[in-house]
Amino acid sequence: MDLLQLPLVRPFVEAPLPDPQNQALTLPDALGLLILVWSLDITAFVLTRALERPYLLCIGLVVGYFFLIYSLQATLLRPII
Repeated sequence: MDLLQLPLVRPFVEAPLPDPQNQALTLPDALGLLILVWSLDITAFVLTRALERPYLLCIGLVVGYFFLIYSLQATLLRPII
């Protein structure tokens, strides 16, 4: 999945800082969101087959795991200003 997101790295790095007054969704943001949702879906499907549990249960597990990892990254890898 990281290889799919690799072309989006440069537009994210070169993009100007977001304007709080303008909350428009840009193309790199939309593609990144689409790849993220697709990645969560694939991971839930694989867990469904591996654990032999219902798909909705695995979606809940994957989304919970995603938010756990995201919150840990935001807490531990917070940029120092």
